[in-house]
Amino acid sequence: MGYGSYSYESHQNITNARSNQSRSEVFQQSKVHPLMNPLGVGIRESRDSQEHPHSVPIVFALDVTGSMGEIPEQLAKRELPQFMKTLLDSGVTDPQVMFMFVGDAAHGVHVVASKGGEKKLDLIFGKSGPRGQLAMTEGKPVVFTVTGYTSYAYQREAKGFRDNEVFKFDEAAVTQVTLENKSGLFSFTKADDKWAGTFKKEPIKGFDGDKVKELVRAYKGLTADDFGDNKPVGETGLDAPEGTVTIQLKDGAAKYVLKLGKTSAGSARWATKEGDPTIYAVGSAAADWVTANVDRFQQPPDGGAKDASKGPTKMEMPGMPGMPGMPGMPPGMPEMPHGHP
Repeated sequence: MGYGSYSYESHQNITNARSNQSRSEVFQQSKVHPLMNPLGVGIRESRDSQEHPHSVPIVFALDVTGSMGEIPEQLAKRELPQFMKTLLDSGVTDPQVMFMFVGDAAHGVHVVASKGGEKKLDLIFGKSGPRGQLAMTEGKPVVFTVTGYTSYAYQREAKGFRDNEVFKFDEAAVTQVTLENKSGLFSFTKADDKWAGTFKKEPIKGFDGDKVKELVRAYKGLTADDFGDNKPVGETGLDAPEGTVTIQLKDGAAKYVLKLGKTSAGSARWATKEGDPTIYAVGSAAADWVTANVDRFQQPPDGGAKDASKGPTKMEMPGMPGMPGMPGMPPGMPEMPHGHP
């Protein structure tokens, strides 16, 4: 739009001049030219006039993200005049053509990598095309494909770049665990690789040391599912914790203390560790231990297995009337004839 006439010959001359140019020479801009930027234009319309009484509005839209391959380049260097000529030859006397370019560079993933004060990489990653991940260098309109791009590394939320480690220790080095909750105080001590447990300072009846091993495994590499930044302490329940877990390593090498509060989402709970004000949300694998009762650390009444010494139980069938050789057959019943199925 903008001119009252069109010359196929003039257009063809411009296209011919581009025929030997590289793609970067043809497409020298990566943004809309300020004089052609429609931002702020309330109405873009096509109307009849005395000069063009039979106007036909036409929108020529191109995807310039790179997914169309060489098509935009071929149009600019060869085919576009033919498009206009075809319209006129088809009887469209007053075509009013608007060219539109659809791109996603502004919404792409812009990655800048520097070493010291020197910029080493400045790329914009767009769509994944048939030939690979599409990318372009900032400020240059050439689109190319790259390999090794991982969208997850750049498209996660800001919190995804935070260190979500809560605890990390060697479970073999753990020698003591205490758990305090509304049920009472649990204390577990390991000697010669065997765990012993007390509840309210009394030995736990039917104690199962494997349960303590499960607890330690749940905490040895504990990571946060989320963070409770700026949450009021009362909302997290950490002002009056539901429970506190303390894990001690051999020879006093380290001590890990975690306080757990209210549920955050699902069965996860808010938590905070000693010496760190960060509020974490930890998953149920670790959080569920905080509300444990004494039976969580006891063996089942049958010891977890059936008494196999008695062998399999014999199935006994009650007597059924009318069946030969079975108890319960009423007296005086005639014998079944031979050959009866």
